[in-house]
Amino acid sequence: MSAETVKTRLRPFGISFEKSLTDLIKGIRSNNHDPDKLADFFERSIQECRHELKTNDLELKSMALLKLTYLEMYGFDMSWCSFYVLEVISSPKFQHKRIGYLAAMQLFQRQNNDDVLMLMTNLLKKDVNSGNSVETGLAISGIASIVTPELAQDICEDMVRMLSHSKPFVRKKAVLALYKVFIKYPDALRLHFDKVVKRLEDEDGSVVSATVNVICELAHNNPKSYVDLAPQLFGLLKETSNNWMVIRLLKLLSSLCLTEPRLRYILLPEVVDLMNSTQALSLVYESINCIHNGQMLAPEDTRVAKLIINKLLGFIKNDDQDLKYVGLLAFIKTCKIHKDLIKKHENVIMDSMFDPDPTIREKALELIDSLVTDRNIVPIVTRLLVQLIPEEDQLARLDGLNETEIHYQKPLAVTDKYKMLVITKIIQVCAAENYEHVPNFQWYLGVLNDILNINTENRLAGVEELVSSQFMYVGLKVPSIRSRLVQKCLDLVLDNTRLLGLKGGLQNFIWLVGEYYTEYISTLDESDDDDSDNEEATKITGAQIIQRVASQDELFKFTELNDPTMGIYIQAMAKLFGKYCLSLGRSWDRDDRDHVAEVCETLISWLAKFSRSANFEVQERSISFTELLKLALDSIKEEDEGAPNFVVSGYSQLFEQHPIKPVGTYTQQRIPIGIDLDSAIDQDSMSAFQGILAGIKEKELQQSQVDEYEEELVSEINQSSEDEEETRREKPDRLNDPFYISMDTSTADEVSIAASEPVVEKKRKKPSKKKIRKEKVLILGDDDAAADSGAEPVAKPTKKKDKNLLVIDSSTLDGFDFTKTPEEPDRSDEVEQMRQEFEKLEQKHEPVVVKKPKKPKKKLVVIE
Repeated sequence: MSAETVKTRLRPFGISFEKSLTDLIKGIRSNNHDPDKLADFFERSIQECRHELKTNDLELKSMALLKLTYLEMYGFDMSWCSFYVLEVISSPKFQHKRIGYLAAMQLFQRQNNDDVLMLMTNLLKKDVNSGNSVETGLAISGIASIVTPELAQDICEDMVRMLSHSKPFVRKKAVLALYKVFIKYPDALRLHFDKVVKRLEDEDGSVVSATVNVICELAHNNPKSYVDLAPQLFGLLKETSNNWMVIRLLKLLSSLCLTEPRLRYILLPEVVDLMNSTQALSLVYESINCIHNGQMLAPEDTRVAKLIINKLLGFIKNDDQDLKYVGLLAFIKTCKIHKDLIKKHENVIMDSMFDPDPTIREKALELIDSLVTDRNIVPIVTRLLVQLIPEEDQLARLDGLNETEIHYQKPLAVTDKYKMLVITKIIQVCAAENYEHVPNFQWYLGVLNDILNINTENRLAGVEELVSSQFMYVGLKVPSIRSRLVQKCLDLVLDNTRLLGLKGGLQNFIWLVGEYYTEYISTLDESDDDDSDNEEATKITGAQIIQRVASQDELFKFTELNDPTMGIYIQAMAKLFGKYCLSLGRSWDRDDRDHVAEVCETLISWLAKFSRSANFEVQERSISFTELLKLALDSIKEEDEGAPNFVVSGYSQLFEQHPIKPVGTYTQQRIPIGIDLDSAIDQDSMSAFQGILAGIKEKELQQSQVDEYEEELVSEINQSSEDEEETRREKPDRLNDPFYISMDTSTADEVSIAASEPVVEKKRKKPSKKKIRKEKVLILGDDDAAADSGAEPVAKPTKKKDKNLLVIDSSTLDGFDFTKTPEEPDRSDEVEQMRQEFEKLEQKHEPVVVKKPKKPKKKLVVIE
């Protein structure tokens, strides 16, 4: 008797001489410490499985296939054993079938096995229609995992028949598997959707729940085709007591509300009652989520919004961080619709903003925009700045804050990503509504300067560029702060130790110095707390700035080809020289001429160092301004009395002719669409353009006249109210005058009684230690007429996301309307081709042979 025969006889008694899956796993773990040994073990195991698959013993084959399925998860290619999978599936034993279907789900789903699936079709049909419901369920699960468009067409009818199976277990699996069939073969949805809908009336609750899941997923792609099911689904929502089924129904009905807004009036009261009656937190959250996703909450639904907020406060105050996070998400959605409610829950938002969980802090930051006012912006920004400093230094800063204010904040260790979010949010809330909430721009410049100082330790990329952009916006919009702003910029650009660290924003700082030097040297900031004389004494002249910049050797490190810093530096220094000359006035003496000539020579020698720069922009600007400054130097050295005409009336006017104004985002869209920018501009085109431009200016003039008239009207109303107030104050004195005739019917006794009433003093709040005084400043608006017309910028093209293998791709059902009949294929091209062939043959006098259009070939199914 052979050894193979002995092994076969002993196997039914539990005596096996082959390695099982347990042995394979133990072998992998024992060799896991050495990569070479592990690779050898994998190779030996695969060869053993290959040998075992060639035997006729199904028990041995199924065990080998199970081991190969496990090894496939390590990345080994197992496509060579696809036909052995069919052999194991065809076994009459259920244990073998289960292993075979497990292998099929894993192998056929990841690899292209169309040939194997073609052979497997009849085997699947046989198992689906089996008398054993367990085998039927196993086959349905396998079909759901490996279905292809061709297999979906062949197996669809058999799957639909399983919807009326006697076992609820099979009906539930069939409904769920049909969703995968509909994705691969959308036409089946048009043919068999009514049979799926009938399962909503099934006697078994699990089948109904599975049907609701399928319809919910289908409606996600095209909700308008499922609006007719709303009454039936609404009835299920009121009748069922299964919370998980209610959650799916809420998701489904919320998607239908987006297509049919009238459902809101029926569904919203029911969802509110459900939210009040249930004790399950998951159902409460899904009810709120249904209201938000279905856009049922309108601005006038204040009562519903308050109820939602009260429910969400329980989530946010919960110790469970997950509940706090999801509650904060829904809180943000609610407050975006009812912004007035967020003011009443400022403490909750502030506590969340200082939560130890970074995800909760990030979400709380999204609500700061709606929370900040001119009353609380200073303490909020102060606390956010504390989070940017190191954790060991936070405690000393927080001691004073926690004593004077309600909110208690603990030191936090935050990531660089969160620090960048905080800096961006601080700038965003301060710049909102054209700096409406900023109480004092000197305070705001101090905040920006603190961010720069803190970033010297954090070294976050992009902070200097972000802060310097705000310096520019403030300089453009607020003329009264320009003197203080230039002083801040000079402190930064003249500090050699910080020059390299300010690389991203250095060009903006030096541009501000050159642009607003005149305001800096001639204007005193009256709102400063410092003494004006001291401030004037510390101001630096343009000559001193040029000499100190020319001596900075660190600037030669900004010579990269794509670095615009030095190009802006050269232009700013040339501009600064012209404005410095203008500041000296028209009456120059010999000392002034000698001094300006010395400064000009210093600037020329400094520009000469960049005349051969690799950066073309730097080279061009240095050469151009060098030639201009040489002409200026020649005019300065002339013996004429007074200021050189070329310098003060020619060179300096290059930078003083037109002031720069803030430009809006949509200004470029003011260009009329009818103008063809590609065609040449001739006289007719110029005259047409002048006419369009004159119309635009006329509209702007009319608007300015209307604004002036409104301002005058408001001032007249205010003046009349002041006169009335003065008359009211003089009334008691006039009543005592016997020669004064009054039109008022009230008597002097009534006036005396009203005057004799005791005055109740209101309790004043205790002033805080440091209060930022609200100042009245002029803030220039953007020169942006297109923004008023509602013009929107062109959206950027969205990038395609990478396909996620763990998510079911249901894009084939996008926009698929199963209620419409399928359209006939367009054969116009074939008809036109046949007509042309007919004309050619007719010209040749040949017999005409008309070809019929090809019919689609039927796919052959191999029957085993």
